[in-house]
Amino acid sequence: MHLPLTIIDSINQPPEYYLAVQDSLTVLSGLWAIAYVLYVRQAFHDESYGMPIFALCANLTWELLYGLIYSPGWAEYVIFVPLFLLDIGLVYVTLKFGPKEFKDSPLAAANLGIVMTIGILMTLGAHLALLGLFTDYTEASFWSAYVCQITLSWYSITQLISRASTRGHSMAIWWCRFLGTLCATAVFQWRYYHYPANYAYVGMPISNFLFIAPEIADLAYPFVYWYVEKVETGKFKQG
Repeated sequence: MHLPLTIIDSINQPPEYYLAVQDSLTVLSGLWAIAYVLYVRQAFHDESYGMPIFALCANLTWELLYGLIYSPGWAEYVIFVPLFLLDIGLVYVTLKFGPKEFKDSPLAAANLGIVMTIGILMTLGAHLALLGLFTDYTEASFWSAYVCQITLSWYSITQLISRASTRGHSMAIWWCRFLGTLCATAVFQWRYYHYPANYAYVGMPISNFLFIAPEIADLAYPFVYWYVEKVETGKFKQG
C-alpha cells in the first residue's frame, strides 16, 4: 500500500522502497497541518495571531491553487486541501485578534480586512504569474512553496522581535513547522537523487538557496523566541 502515484512516478514505476520512503516523508510533512491547528489554538489563548499576515496570504493562495485547482497529484490533494481549510481558520483569528496588534496604527486596525483582501489578491496573482512560466505543476508549486517558506520563516522572527512578545507563537508550532519543512525538503532530495532528469530543478543553485534560507531562520527561531520570552517576562533586561 502506498499513496497515489504522481504523474512522474506513474511513468517511472519506481521500486517499493522508493515509494515507502517518499510516502513516509510526505505524510510527515503533514506536521504543517498540526502547526496550523496550534496557530489557531494559540491565537485564542493569547488573543493574538501568530502567522504573519503576508505569509498567511501567500500560503492560503498557494494551497488554494495547488491543493484545489492545480493539484500535482492525489497525495498533494489529500494533504493541501485540509491545509487550505485550516487557512480559513487562520484568517478568522487574524481578523478577530489582529486589530489589537495595531494599536499604534488605528487606520490599519480599522481596515485589516481590506489589507488582507488585497494581500490575498496580490499573492494569488503572483502565484498565477509564476505558474504561467511552467507546464509542470509540480515544478511550479515547488518554486512558489519555497518562496512562501522563506517569507514565513523570516517574518516569524521579525514578528517576535517587533512585538517584543511571544503572543501567537509557541515552540510547539515551531517544532511542527521545522520538522514538516525538513521532511518536505527531504522528499524533493529523495526524488532528485533517484530521478535527477525528472527533478533537475531541485539541483539548481537557486534551489539550494531556497532550501537553506528558511532553515537558517528556523534554526535561529528558538533562540530568538527564548530571548523575547525572557524580555517579556522581565527575566532578562534589554540594553
